[in-house]
Amino acid sequence: MMRIFSTIIAVLICAHGVPGQNILNSSFENNIESECVYNLNNTAFNSSMQDVHAFGTVGQMDIQNNGCDVIPQLGNWCVGLATFSWGGHDAITLETTSPLSVGVLYELTFWTYNNTTYSSILGPPQDSIEIGLSPSAGTYGQKIYTSFPQLDTWQLHTVQFVADSSYSFISVYMKEDFSSSTWIQVDNFSISPIISTTTNEHDFVNKIALYPNPTFGDFSIDLGTTCKEITITIIDSNGKVIQSHNHYGNQLLNLNLEEPEGLYFLIIESGDNNTTIQLVIRK
Repeated sequence: MMRIFSTIIAVLICAHGVPGQNILNSSFENNIESECVYNLNNTAFNSSMQDVHAFGTVGQMDIQNNGCDVIPQLGNWCVGLATFSWGGHDAITLETTSPLSVGVLYELTFWTYNNTTYSSILGPPQDSIEIGLSPSAGTYGQKIYTSFPQLDTWQLHTVQFVADSSYSFISVYMKEDFSSSTWIQVDNFSISPIISTTTNEHDFVNKIALYPNPTFGDFSIDLGTTCKEITITIIDSNGKVIQSHNHYGNQLLNLNLEEPEGLYFLIIESGDNNTTIQLVIRK
């Protein structure tokens, strides 16, 4: 692991310094179809749908509107993916409007509908849907999320993660377990950076000192002034919350993080002020 000697490690994220990101054709409205189409192979799907690339092993993609066994969560269209008990799964990548910024905390949201319309034929749905970050279209990339969507209802999923590379694609794929077949619709994807430090908050940021950093577990945060109330949230590089706690009337906080070696992020919030600081754990 590269050695880092600075007391506060890079990026106190400035809102104006992080490119705005979203997802192209995030609700699948940009397609050439006029009615529902089922069981498209990857080539046919890619010819019909703009900025979304199908690459699964089964090639049974669906482009669905209000007349196709589901009402889309947003707009007029959604996309259906499937797995089959005899093997094979569908997968897509969606392109972001610009590459993700390394070290920035993002929030990804999307909706799923675990459809049981054909469960009498295919068996009860049991397979999961997985989300990844990819540098190129048509590849799975690094998995960041797994879920077993609720049956016959649109379900919102929220994923927080720190980008460790300049990914340009979000991958969505069905994970088959070969014991059942599952049919899931997806819709309304969105992504944005969620941590910001505005110019008016620089005084708050500049007073904060974190030491030692790197640390073997014990560390201190000097806030530079006594804060009436402050919230410290610690997340790992996948966006998982490790600790979250409030402190009252403190300037110096002595904390401990007993976690595996790696990079962690401290989100410090006080009133309208907030910042994020990177912390390195060594073993």
